[in-house]
Amino acid sequence: MLPEAVEMQVSIREPETERDFSSIAHLAEELACFHNETRRASPHKLMADADWYSSRLLAVNGVDVGFVGWHRIYSCQSGERGLELQNLYIDEKYRGKGFGFMLVLEVVKIALKLDCVEIKIGVRQENSLAVGFYKKLGCSLIDRNDSWRCKLGRTRMTELIAIPAQPKLFERNSVATP
Repeated sequence: MLPEAVEMQVSIREPETERDFSSIAHLAEELACFHNETRRASPHKLMADADWYSSRLLAVNGVDVGFVGWHRIYSCQSGERGLELQNLYIDEKYRGKGFGFMLVLEVVKIALKLDCVEIKIGVRQENSLAVGFYKKLGCSLIDRNDSWRCKLGRTRMTELIAIPAQPKLFERNSVATP
């Protein structure tokens, strides 16, 4: 557990170096373990495929503790742009402090800049913590099969970026009304 009195320096950055991709690979491996998956991506593979997806790393006091990964989607039928949030992971010791919200907010800002109409998100139904997190964000349910699929529409994205740097709204045990 982190001491509450310690001042935390938080930064979010786009991965560029081999060290950055090693951090993503390590955090993604922790995520894979959480999901009981055996497939793992090497730092070299993540770096080589960086033009296929986008990501951000979150560091606390210079230590990488979380990441988010997404890719672009497009509907030829409606001519609408979107993003699909593929992975969001925060090291267990740093959860419940608003860092997941900060990473999602980073994706929301990028989606709005790219003129996206939505962000689609898939979560395994058994991951009740993540389902609760996305519900708290105001995601609207798309379907519920093997995974819980939801989306953030443009209106909700605009509302989220208007929240004045208050990740505490999304800390564990807090109540937020989207």
